Amino acid sequence: MTAILALPPFLSLPADVPRTAAGMFTISYTCAIIIPTICGALWDLTGKPWTAFVPLCLCAVALTVLGTIATRRSPAVQVPPIEGPRAPWPPNNRQ
Repeated sequence: MTAILALPPFLSLPADVPRTAAGMFTISYTCAIIIPTICGALWDLTGKPWTAFVPLCLCAVALTVLGTIATRRSPAVQVPPIEGPRAPWPPNNRQ
């Protein structure tokens, strides 16, 4: 859970953090609901416990392939490193 909360700021530009986080949460929670339901349905339909693990194995293979593809792809935008003291957040613009 900590990695899911910490990754969006590291993976995207500051303006894209909300969209990236929303997409990550949507995909992860949708998979967390749908995959176990499919696993249980397969077990109920076949009566064989090992069939409940087939969707999990397929997801593991798919995530491995997608992770490999994503790491080989170069980022769209290079963000220059921050130099000097960082500005306080949130900015104090009250006058």
